Amino acid sequence: MASGMITPSVFLGFVFLVAVVSASDGDESDGCSGTANYVMSFQGLWKEDRHPNTSLPGNAHFSPLVGCSHGSGYVMWHPCAKASPGVKSVAETGVTGTLVTEINTQITAKKAWKLILPGGPQLGPEAIKTGIDVEVTANFSKVSIITMLAPSPDWFIGIDSLDLCDSGKWRESVNVTMLPPWDAGTENGTAFSISNAASNPPVNISEITNNTAGAFNGPNPIPSLGEFRFVKTDEPAEPTEKSTAMSTMATTTDSSVSKASASFAVFVSTALILDQLLF
Repeated sequence: MASGMITPSVFLGFVFLVAVVSASDGDESDGCSGTANYVMSFQGLWKEDRHPNTSLPGNAHFSPLVGCSHGSGYVMWHPCAKASPGVKSVAETGVTGTLVTEINTQITAKKAWKLILPGGPQLGPEAIKTGIDVEVTANFSKVSIITMLAPSPDWFIGIDSLDLCDSGKWRESVNVTMLPPWDAGTENGTAFSISNAASNPPVNISEITNNTAGAFNGPNPIPSLGEFRFVKTDEPAEPTEKSTAMSTMATTTDSSVSKASASFAVFVSTALILDQLLF
């Protein structure tokens, strides 16, 4: 072959080389890096004007908060999806044990990171709870949390997969100012009571609006029943040797394999091109 001629094999070699280099340049994730710590606060805003046609029930309260930080592989609850047994238990009774077990199972499966369970007694309708630690990481940047609206058939308020990472940067603060009531779809009933028949079969989680028959029905949209606030702190996270070590090892291994594979591919392509040009 005459020196300097570009054959199809040489052209394909160049195309492959450019593609590999471009791919290796894009190995870095657009997500946030490292670990971030937040202090979460909750304020109840359950007042009678949220349902002007129905009086505030006796012993109105929120159940203890429960949730977790997690990745995209786990959805604790979501509108238009069936409630898990754990979410059902919280929504109907305020008992957190089953949901805690579900979350711990997801942590073991590397789909969730840290349990959020501040503990303490039930919260009054306008209670404020502060100083709740929340830890997120690059792979587990989302937060979900719920609390029962009690007494009620299966109503709750909460956050569904709030991402504390925004465009590759950890958010400095986040205010969740709209918390409508949700129906878990597991128990019948339209009033503030806990003596209700089970929904058979269960239906999907749905938002309760002012057009929904029952306690919240009224002429105007329902104002928020509470607020969550997240403020990023500079305090280092408590060491979690097992989870952190495994997460770091997985990231390092994946990155090393990717870079090694890209380097090897570039070497092979370059050798192929030189062989065609020189011989």
